[in-house]
Amino acid sequence: MLTITPALAQCPPEWSDQFAATDLNERVKAFVLFDEDAAGPMPPSVFVGGYFTTADGDPAHRIARWSGARWTPVGDGMDGPVDALAVFDADGAGPNPPALFAGGSFTTVDGQPISYLARWDGTTWTDVGGGLNGPVKALLVHDEDGPGPLPPSLYVGGTFNIAGGAIFAFNIARWDGNTWWPVGLGTNGTVEALTVFDPDGSGPGLPFLYAGGSFSQAGTTSAQRIARWNGANWGTLGTGMGGQTFTSVYALTVFDPDGSGPTAASLIAGGVFTNAGGVAANYIARWSGTAWSALGSGLDREVHTLAVYDPDDAGPTPPSLYVGGFFTLAGGQPASYIARWRSPNWFSVSGSMDSFVSGLGVIDADGAGPNPPLLYVGGFFTQAGSVSANHIVTWNGTTWSPLNSNSPGNGTNNTVNVLATFDPDGSGPCRPRLYAGGFFTTAGGVPVNHVAEWTGNSWLQLGTGMNDVVYSLATYDDDGAGPNPARLYAGGQFTNAGGVTANRVAQWNGTTWSALGVGVNGTVEAIVEFDEDGSGPNPPSLFAGGSFTTAGGNPAVGIARWNGSAWSPVGLGLNSAVFALVVADLDGPGGSPPALYAGGVFTTAGGLPANRIAKWDGTVWTPLGLGFNNYVFSLQQYDSDGPGPNPPLLFAGGLFTQSGTLGVNRIASWNGVTWSAVGGGVPQTGAEVDSLEVFDFDGDGPNQPVLCVGGYFTGVGSSGSVPANFVAQWNGSNWATLNGGTDGLVAALIQFDDDGAGANPPVLFVGGDLTVAGDVSSQNIARWGSPLPYVTVSPSDETVAAGSLVALSVGAGGATPLSYQWRRNGENLSDNCRFGGSQTSTLTILTYGPQDNGLYDVVITNVCGTTTSVAATLTVNGCAAVASGDLNADCVSDGTDIALFLDALYSASTDPGHVCAADFNGSGGLDVGDVGPFVQSLLGS
Repeated sequence: MLTITPALAQCPPEWSDQFAATDLNERVKAFVLFDEDAAGPMPPSVFVGGYFTTADGDPAHRIARWSGARWTPVGDGMDGPVDALAVFDADGAGPNPPALFAGGSFTTVDGQPISYLARWDGTTWTDVGGGLNGPVKALLVHDEDGPGPLPPSLYVGGTFNIAGGAIFAFNIARWDGNTWWPVGLGTNGTVEALTVFDPDGSGPGLPFLYAGGSFSQAGTTSAQRIARWNGANWGTLGTGMGGQTFTSVYALTVFDPDGSGPTAASLIAGGVFTNAGGVAANYIARWSGTAWSALGSGLDREVHTLAVYDPDDAGPTPPSLYVGGFFTLAGGQPASYIARWRSPNWFSVSGSMDSFVSGLGVIDADGAGPNPPLLYVGGFFTQAGSVSANHIVTWNGTTWSPLNSNSPGNGTNNTVNVLATFDPDGSGPCRPRLYAGGFFTTAGGVPVNHVAEWTGNSWLQLGTGMNDVVYSLATYDDDGAGPNPARLYAGGQFTNAGGVTANRVAQWNGTTWSALGVGVNGTVEAIVEFDEDGSGPNPPSLFAGGSFTTAGGNPAVGIARWNGSAWSPVGLGLNSAVFALVVADLDGPGGSPPALYAGGVFTTAGGLPANRIAKWDGTVWTPLGLGFNNYVFSLQQYDSDGPGPNPPLLFAGGLFTQSGTLGVNRIASWNGVTWSAVGGGVPQTGAEVDSLEVFDFDGDGPNQPVLCVGGYFTGVGSSGSVPANFVAQWNGSNWATLNGGTDGLVAALIQFDDDGAGANPPVLFVGGDLTVAGDVSSQNIARWGSPLPYVTVSPSDETVAAGSLVALSVGAGGATPLSYQWRRNGENLSDNCRFGGSQTSTLTILTYGPQDNGLYDVVITNVCGTTTSVAATLTVNGCAAVASGDLNADCVSDGTDIALFLDALYSASTDPGHVCAADFNGSGGLDVGDVGPFVQSLLGS
């Protein structure tokens, strides 16, 4: 069979979704259950609002719908965060169905000008009576007269003073379905939270509306951060909240600790306060209707959200109060960002979260159906207990579950600080791999603890990783051309690597971590290999830069040298920290050897003035001109014309704006004699350049490489005239963007060629604190380059009994169309009586026996390049129930099989393929009893 492989073409670079987040890419604030077709056949869905822009990697701007199985966008969404959601039926029992209302800090919805509050009817977003003139923080449906004739209204709290374009409504307003109304004289500060509470329970009094926020007056009444509205007037709750320089109530709910029991319900308030009604109450307090009281010793930081949840619903277990926020202690006990209160005690919630919780909501998706309600939790976290959970998770009372449990995605759960390449088997057959280090503790859902290896399809652990942050990675071969292989080295804040004491720097040999002597006494920010005598007899050394003052127990400020067995200072050293190291040869093929360049905080090198940057030639330190007026974070050599006549330059990036009297906005180039500005640089106030990398997107193609620049900025060039979000490219004369850049800090850049010496061009990997690259979800790591094919789901190992039908599947992405070619043990397969789908994403195999054992992989190709999946191992036990006579497994019994049968019979072969194919009498081997049936099989074919 002829296999046609597409000719590879040069494809323009773009952002890949290979590192898309599952679930959501940013924090969640609000939840509500809404049935878009009302009494129609479709079940309700959970609607989620927040700061996110993608759901399962697809665009979903600040609001998304969860069906129970998949995420979908709600129209085109909003241009700003959604902080509150509510379902409101304006005509009650009338013919119109309920609608979904969303409030937040947006001014555009579905491309329409809609200010801060919008209505969704199941198909269309619309304005709500002219909206508000400021952000909405809270929504609540409340019926002021209870069983009276007036219908419920939608109450809106926030930071505004006009509703409907003409109605004065100070920070709180009422929408009756047709008209906006003020709520008395409102408040003099933001309303953050609303709830309804009936202080006399089953007594004759009506429930009141309660508002919390940062105000000190409600109507004409002094009301410290909390007040109640009875339909006509504002009232106070004792002396309200205080005790902090900034005091606010962020969350309100009603909690009845014994459900239908005799204990009365209370109003619970959470926020930023340490005093409630004159009573000490740390960030949370209870209002009985007449007095404030504390909930034990409370929390150690602010509360942002509250919910009452009863996991067994109508069962015997009473409800608990759940609290989310910025705290890490509840009742003096560890409880990171979420806690549970059952009087008189606080409890942690199964491992808690790795970052703050901003939203809680109880949702019973099947209503009167058999499933109990779930507690939905949203926030900035990416880990809940031991479960990877991207900003949203559910709790059933015992277990955390992500909403999309099919895959954790390939991103990391925190910032990527550094990217590096390393070939673990040196000159062996394996290609180099990409390595990442940073603040993260999981990558692709795998626990990795601050350092991980990317195979091209998935992340791998490096032992048990580190106990703290990794800032730098580099390869180093301690004997140069000698027999020792190169190793991967990591530097950072850690003191333990793979269970071994390793002070801020460690070596990975492909299997285990080891220390470099006693290490250094402060953070290692940069490491690099440098051979001080060039082609001389001495092997290279590993240089480490950082904020330490000793290395190997001996004085070494900011920089030190490791020769494979011992630490030593580098000349007279520096007087402060080093953040960047690079080896550069600025005269190219000229006679001067490469030198080591250091950048950082220091102002002297080798005892000489050297403002934040200096050169070490192996013998002495030399300043580079007048240096800079602020820190240097990154260094890189770049030759804009490649093999052309221009020599390479040294580029420096950081916080600086001057070199002597020369204006250089956070990036500058050095030609060996003088500093020069780089096309206007990065002029934005507060900006910084953190990473520099040379990238040639077409590899050996005609395009020259560019210098990619990452950091914290939104524009480059003169006056920031070129929009560039956190990453940009410089070609030697002009700035350009990388298709919209990212939505957050770019701390690391590296060019990496996934297929080594193969035909695919290199790509640029980007690491940092980001959730989107271009318009594609990318969780802290992103890929920019030709849209090569890549594997999203690898085929899985299978062990089956002979005669079984096996299906091996692969998931893939990249520019379409994609073509597939399955292989066994490196040999192409084709469709026949036993193999199907050999050129599709799913291969089916009707197994005969052990002759089918092997490694099955698939080569995936598009117009831009190819990739190969990880191989799945197929193990087939036993033989099929009926022998086939097809000894060579070509689906035909013919002369070739006769020769194989006779050879196997006379040699008493035990080859499992032969035995399974021709052991017609089931004796477990080939014998004369098989001859007749074998002949019959030939005649029958």
